[in-house]
Amino acid sequence: MTLSHSRTRHRRALASLGLALAATVAFAAPASAAQGSIDHVEPAADSVSILYSIPGIGTDIKPDLDTLTVTVNGEPVEAEAQLAADGEGTVRRTAVLAIDASKSMALDKRFEEAVLAAKAFLDTAPADVYVGIVTFAGSVDVIVEPTLDRDAAAAALDKITLSKATRLYDGVVAALQATGGDGQRSVLVLSDGKDTSSTSLPDVAGTVNKSDVKVDVVALAQTASQEALLRQISDAGGGQILSADDPEALTAFFASEAEALASQVLVTAAAPAEGVTEGTLAVSIEASGETYTDEAFVSLRPEAGPAPTKAAPVKLEPAPLPKDLISSELMLIGLGAAAIGGLFMLLSVFGVFSGGKKQNVEDRIAAYSRRSKDRKAAEKASGPEGAGAQSLSASAVGFAQKALENNKSFETKLGLRLEAAGMALKPAEWLLAHAGIAIGFATAGLLISSGNILVAIGALAFGALLPGLFLGFKRSRRVKAFNSHLADTLQLMAGSLSA
Repeated sequence: MTLSHSRTRHRRALASLGLALAATVAFAAPASAAQGSIDHVEPAADSVSILYSIPGIGTDIKPDLDTLTVTVNGEPVEAEAQLAADGEGTVRRTAVLAIDASKSMALDKRFEEAVLAAKAFLDTAPADVYVGIVTFAGSVDVIVEPTLDRDAAAAALDKITLSKATRLYDGVVAALQATGGDGQRSVLVLSDGKDTSSTSLPDVAGTVNKSDVKVDVVALAQTASQEALLRQISDAGGGQILSADDPEALTAFFASEAEALASQVLVTAAAPAEGVTEGTLAVSIEASGETYTDEAFVSLRPEAGPAPTKAAPVKLEPAPLPKDLISSELMLIGLGAAAIGGLFMLLSVFGVFSGGKKQNVEDRIAAYSRRSKDRKAAEKASGPEGAGAQSLSASAVGFAQKALENNKSFETKLGLRLEAAGMALKPAEWLLAHAGIAIGFATAGLLISSGNILVAIGALAFGALLPGLFLGFKRSRRVKAFNSHLADTLQLMAGSLSA
């Protein structure tokens, strides 16, 4: 078992027992004691294997393995120590790198530095550590199953391509599954963006907490709020979050994680007395004149039942993403062209391009009579003046007028609504403008959503509904204005008749 849950229980036990627990320890740590780390405990029938970390082991710090002391519930037990790399696979160690492969990683050479950092991890990690690689962007891919073949892992890093989206949470879940179910397991996550997957953060944190896998997160150029979200994942995995503002700092982070694996000491302790299944395990080792200690409440006997097997990997299907039917540049050009075309059509309908001809008295009177205006329009269309004024707007209005000829009742009702709203447009002109607005909204929705049909249909429905709402608003405002002046007008008429 790993220590993500047992360490939590241990800390609670320390809080309740306080100094009483310290008094039961058989050995007393010197004043210069430093903090070691019990990373993994794997009980067997007649022994307990412990992976123990001493920070900084390398050229500067040399552990004195003969100074090893192990106690269980304060009672010393026989134990021996060796470097974990020399343990000949006594305890399997697996590390999975989960790397962000979204397009934002192309900024500031972030992805190039991430690949260099991952290769530094491969070079620094002990030869007995199985290393796997998971990438996440629009899809989540296990590009390298945990392996001891460093060359194969490095070659896979060079073949990664960037894509849209950042399925960070799904990537974490896939990395957990890739670690398997045996030995000490850890995940190192690197991301520079906010998650876009369908999996919720509480679900991911709960999965991490139940997995007994240590999870560390490297937050590259992240905001404080985004780091707070990532910290929930690292806290659930008993790891830490590392902030990197400069991509060049990634190599140091990854190398330090690999060095932590290289610094591990494999401790083999005798199994506790029969009947003791769990207890407080304490380990102490001197290194370069300083004593490193740690303790944790752990299981000391193997669980009953079949031996744990590697968890079957669950393939994460890519979330449905809108397909890029057109490029961003073409989308902007099309959107601009559609906007200009729609504006030109509406201006034409409202007579902006009619040559600036002034209305005569008959035209002004016709504005207050729908039938008179319709007759006047027909006379203009049939006369030489109307023939000479043929334009884009006249052709479009003529087409709409022909469409209305088959439904005179609809034309009459629409004309009455326009007249009630005080609109000077003919039914054919309004129908044309209505259709243009609806089509314009649908075109804009299609372009903005990169070809999403559902968005285009929604925009079309909104564009079809908007003119009707506008017409109702104009009618309501006109009726309100009429009612507000009715009393004064009647009084003025009465006074005029009296005079």
